[in-house]
Amino acid sequence: MTSPAPGGRPRRRAYYPGWSAQPRAVVVAVRVPRGLEVQRSARLGACASLLLVALAATILNVALPSLIDDRQPDAYQQLWIIDIHGLVSGGLLITAGAAGVLAEPALTI
Repeated sequence: MTSPAPGGRPRRRAYYPGWSAQPRAVVVAVRVPRGLEVQRSARLGACASLLLVALAATILNVALPSLIDDRQPDAYQQLWIIDIHGLVSGGLLITAGAAGVLAEPALTI
């Protein structure tokens, strides 16, 4: 026991590194604001959709020579194959974006 201080309260012992008292862990919690989480998820979604479109275009360009060998299209038909693929992909992205806005208006940027 420690002797009481002149005011009648017991004295506190100071913590020194050699003592057996355990140091307290300091926990720092950083809360990310809701707006930043929404922006981060929107950016990740935009990057993922752009990656999928670029990947699909790459696959089409790789598959085009074998498609030409099998179907024997002329130059205009080849152009239509490539152009229609981009138009359909873009139309699906716009439709998916509109559906996302209608589904959850609070998550838009």
